[in-house]
Amino acid sequence: MYLQRKIDSYLISWKANPKHVPLLIKGPRQVGKTESILHFANANYEHVIYINFDIQKKYMDILKDGYEVNSIINGIVLHGDNFSFVPYKTILIFDEIQLLPDFLSTLKAFSLDGRYDVICSGSLLGIQYKRVSSVPVGYMDEFEMSSMDFEEYLWAIGLSSYIEVIFNHMEENIPFDKSELESLNSHFFNYVILGGMPAVIVDYLENGNISNARDMQKKIVSQYRADMIQYSDVVSGGRILEAFRSIPSQLAKENKKFQVKKIKDDKSARYKDYSSAIEWLIDAGIVVPCYCLEELSIPFESYYKSDKFKLYLRDSGLLLSMFDDRLFSDFGLSRNYAVSNGGFTENIIAEALFKSGESLYYFKRDTYHIEEEFLFETSREIIPIEVKAGTNRATSLYKIIESSGYPNVKRGIKLANGNIGFDGKVYTFPLFCAFLVGRFVDFLNKQN
Repeated sequence: MYLQRKIDSYLISWKANPKHVPLLIKGPRQVGKTESILHFANANYEHVIYINFDIQKKYMDILKDGYEVNSIINGIVLHGDNFSFVPYKTILIFDEIQLLPDFLSTLKAFSLDGRYDVICSGSLLGIQYKRVSSVPVGYMDEFEMSSMDFEEYLWAIGLSSYIEVIFNHMEENIPFDKSELESLNSHFFNYVILGGMPAVIVDYLENGNISNARDMQKKIVSQYRADMIQYSDVVSGGRILEAFRSIPSQLAKENKKFQVKKIKDDKSARYKDYSSAIEWLIDAGIVVPCYCLEELSIPFESYYKSDKFKLYLRDSGLLLSMFDDRLFSDFGLSRNYAVSNGGFTENIIAEALFKSGESLYYFKRDTYHIEEEFLFETSREIIPIEVKAGTNRATSLYKIIESSGYPNVKRGIKLANGNIGFDGKVYTFPLFCAFLVGRFVDFLNKQN
């Protein structure tokens, strides 16, 4: 079963561009890179040549005679596979290239040659870039995949029409009726339990239940942990694992800022001891950072602190699989989004915002008991996003809006386990609307 993905339209546009260059598709394991590439290739090319460096080890010597196009083709042909290299009708796909990162250096030659379309893909490419002798900047395009977002999930379950319905409610400020709200909350809950890994969602669609989801997610997490050891030295691998394992407990703290002292409950630990491990997790596409702003000012890039951040997993289903059975049951049976002190809800929203293309920032002022979990910026204003696992009042949000100290903030958004509303200062949306918040902010910006 193939699941429609957002990369599908990107790949069609890429091919339609007469000046397209080789394409590198990055992303963590199991997010559906290979399935999407092969689905596209088989539908759009007469000849598809697929080489997987992990499975087909014989091709690991493919660079021995050089990086030129004909040398690569000769290397493939000499291994005896019956491939047809027909110029302008053939696509070459090189998968799992993290095992042969120097293969990226061939893409300049393929780009200049122009006879064959080329797509490379793999996981951990952010890490492996550092091993490439010559990255062909300007001679390749890049696309980063994540696991499925809620929009893609709605496509998968045949409810794509719901997307515009949700957004129309948001822009018209019309609450959902009881049946609509219950239905959408139920679909969103299922998505949160399943996470966005395509294999998990396919299993759910084929079997009609979530019985296998947790085991499948745990296996994916185990693969990630194995990569942390395989693609790093012994000392670094240990610290990467320690930092990764600490994320659920870090998000369960009242202060969710990532603290290295909490990794092993070691008060002597310093940021520099774990900075490389944290960078590895970010580069590997496993976590996404949310940086703290020193001031609530525009542009955010000028005011964030690179050493003060929260870390969220890029798939909340995987995070849920890292919880113990009691916490998992608490969430699953009661639909209590406040599980893990609200940290799980924050992760759900962080994932949704990141997958919709947003950079993540937060703002905190302990003196005034102010914290905004996420922030949007336009050319004229800042729109804070406050996240509530329940329906509590967004106290920090009103403090900022009503304060004369933050002239760039005139309104805000609360994401909560409730319905749609607006009181003149704060827009309230259900949690399942998070994937459309960026689009809503664009809508507000155009109204000014």
